[in-house]
Amino acid sequence: MFFTFRKRYIQVAVVVGLLVMISLSILLAGSLQPLKDLNYMDTLSLSTWASSGVSHSSLSESGSHFNKMVDQLFHEKKKNDKEDKYWVTDTVILEEQTQLLIPDYYRLPKNLRPDVQPFDPRFTLAFYYNFLRVELTKGVIKEAPFHWADWMDMSVLNPYLFNPDHEQLTCELIFDAQKIEQEKYKDKEGRVYHETKNVKDFCVNDKDLPEGHNDGNTQRMGFNVQKYFGRMTPEKARLAGKAYLYSSAEPPRAVVFLTNDGFYSYSPTFKSKLLRSGLVDGYMKYNSPTQVNTLKMFKRLKKEIPPKRDEVINDYEVKLSHEDFVIQPIRTITKLQDLQKSGAMLTKQQQTYMESLRYSLQVEKAPPKYFSEARIFENVLGDHYDWRFFNGIQLGSNEQVTTLHKMVRVWLSFCRMTGVTTWLAHGSLLSWYWNGIAFPWDNDVDVQVPIRDLEKLSINFNQSLVVEDPNDGFGRYFLDCGTFITLRGHANGNNNIDARFIDIDTGLYVDITALAVSADKAPERYDYLLPDDFLRDLHSSKDVNDQMRVYNCRNRHFSHLSELSPLVRSYAEGEVAYIPKRYSDLLTTEYKDNGMLQKYFRSRLFMPQLRLWVHQDDLRFFLRHRKEWLKYYLSEATDSNFVKPRLSQDLTKKELTSLLNFKEHDLLELLQNDDILKDYIASREMTLVHENEIMHLLFGKSTARIVSHAPDFRPLKYDPFLHGMRQNYNTYEKEVERYKQLYRKFTHGKDRYQEGEEEQDVT
Repeated sequence: MFFTFRKRYIQVAVVVGLLVMISLSILLAGSLQPLKDLNYMDTLSLSTWASSGVSHSSLSESGSHFNKMVDQLFHEKKKNDKEDKYWVTDTVILEEQTQLLIPDYYRLPKNLRPDVQPFDPRFTLAFYYNFLRVELTKGVIKEAPFHWADWMDMSVLNPYLFNPDHEQLTCELIFDAQKIEQEKYKDKEGRVYHETKNVKDFCVNDKDLPEGHNDGNTQRMGFNVQKYFGRMTPEKARLAGKAYLYSSAEPPRAVVFLTNDGFYSYSPTFKSKLLRSGLVDGYMKYNSPTQVNTLKMFKRLKKEIPPKRDEVINDYEVKLSHEDFVIQPIRTITKLQDLQKSGAMLTKQQQTYMESLRYSLQVEKAPPKYFSEARIFENVLGDHYDWRFFNGIQLGSNEQVTTLHKMVRVWLSFCRMTGVTTWLAHGSLLSWYWNGIAFPWDNDVDVQVPIRDLEKLSINFNQSLVVEDPNDGFGRYFLDCGTFITLRGHANGNNNIDARFIDIDTGLYVDITALAVSADKAPERYDYLLPDDFLRDLHSSKDVNDQMRVYNCRNRHFSHLSELSPLVRSYAEGEVAYIPKRYSDLLTTEYKDNGMLQKYFRSRLFMPQLRLWVHQDDLRFFLRHRKEWLKYYLSEATDSNFVKPRLSQDLTKKELTSLLNFKEHDLLELLQNDDILKDYIASREMTLVHENEIMHLLFGKSTARIVSHAPDFRPLKYDPFLHGMRQNYNTYEKEVERYKQLYRKFTHGKDRYQEGEEEQDVT
């Protein structure tokens, strides 16, 4: 036993020693470029063993001297937080934050209530949690309301909804994108105006709606966006997307409410707002008529009605099979048809999936593009947003970082609670490798699923609205699965993405791609998998791929079964995730050496002592002007006229070497920067677990004990909705009063407008 113990650690020491020698020689031999040849493990080894630097173990442990000093610094910063910066570190949601007053207009008869009210996810969720509890106690939910206005902020429509002369607001008056395009490019001969659409193709005026039209709205805008509208200005694209959801979009096929150990769901059957649906009235009848608490309603629901948890994935390893990557559409169609013949009623998702399979089989050669993005004039950034939920471009902002963080967490939780196998892919997997958190410069998220799990998503959850566990936040996400699931090759490139998980507050999305056996030719690196007597020329590419057990997405990223399976339990953004155990093979194939070696990218340096990517602007300021740095960031500093020095030029070899050998006092002074300190405080516990994982996986060791003993990590970022309310010093009650004033002005103006019309009729 003692011999085995010593032998293992001697082996580790030898490997680490070699890594350190290589690392030091590279550091001494070159400048910035050679540093890119150090991988993450090299850096960890260097910071652990380098005698001139701080011992890595003394930094990592939560009870270390360094972290005690960090705690002291953090508490001092919070105590002297004159600029109100540090409340964002308290990401735990408390009951007091979800206590709301019920507006007094709910005590009026329904016909006397306004038709538009302020959006607040806490308000909506409180009554839907109560609705689920009451209805599920009775059994199956047969009738259930939904209106998009209850689930997202549509205040951009207020100038039109509260316009007493709204009948004069027409599609042609509001949406003039073609005129804008023609004016912009009038000097360019021969230009084809195909990027915008004729307003008559996507918008209908109120006066042209069919008799008896009922979309759940009594307060109207005068125009109705009914489909995708093409390229527009950012402002008009935002307006058109919300107008579509308000008046024309169908309710989701299902609403899925996540918990930490399962989920609830219901299928909407009719359009109706909370103001008219009776959900609030039902609550007020048997509970408080004046106030409601979201978290209390959620806890009561969980206590009385257990969530569905029979498919929750909790295993350390998830083994994949070849069959998971093979699609059999004809068999699925037959199975669903037999179900119908037996007298069973197919769900909307099942019916739609069967129809999409039939359609997909008919258009194999030239499928039209399924997903549409927010197309913006002279700007490609709109391509990162779904057209329906576009709420303005926020790429590169703190809001985007927070949105992506929350979106990844909810996607992973949703899949785990519903028994869907998924893993991070491409850049998202690479960022996980470094510290378990998305790169600060990321603007998208990529995940993969086996084709069988895409089928499961499509049949059971397509067009569903997924609601975050309210203990973590109030995010809402729309799952949209594409039509052409049977097309597993690249084809015309219109549909490389199989599905999207869309944040309905911003329009940002997770790209979901399925891996399957296809007819696309696999790379030659897999040829060794074929038997010596296998005559490749006598078989189709699909048969060859099937024989080799090689799968691809529609954007021609290939993987072998052994590269994917087993998936091992880990954490991404603090949420339970499953990662291919051979992640390094996948990353090396896709990014060659750079991805796992390059610690300096997009003007940021990965600092292993903090396990964070730190911007070189901060590092240059700190290294070159430390006295000014301390003066600028110390909490007791009072010189408001101090201006940070403007610095240029990349960090030098000497500076980079210095950063990798920082002692405790250096790091503590660096952490005087509020943003770096907040990021470290939020992430240190989770990134420490991740670091231990990587060290074990590097040497082929199981991480089961590490992840099983890991805590339930809270979100690293503050809930976006609560953040906006706090930042603007706003409350739900203030918003209610503001809307009541808008409604009073609207009804008064409407009366005056009608009086003016009557006078004109008399004359």
